[in-house]
Amino acid sequence: MIKITFISARSLGFTSELVCCIQTFPLLEDTHIALMDINAERVEFVRQSVVKL
Repeated sequence: MIKITFISARSLGFTSELVCCIQTFPLLEDTHIALMDINAERVEFVRQSVVKL
């Protein structure tokens, strides 16, 4: 399994756009994406938003 980690993933626009791009590649279908940031509340908001995509 491929794992991609976003460090400082608090930006909703940047992170969601990258996740959408990653999902367009068949090779990356089963990729595990980890979001990391020092602001746990913000990264949780971004995570919830990205999961809805």
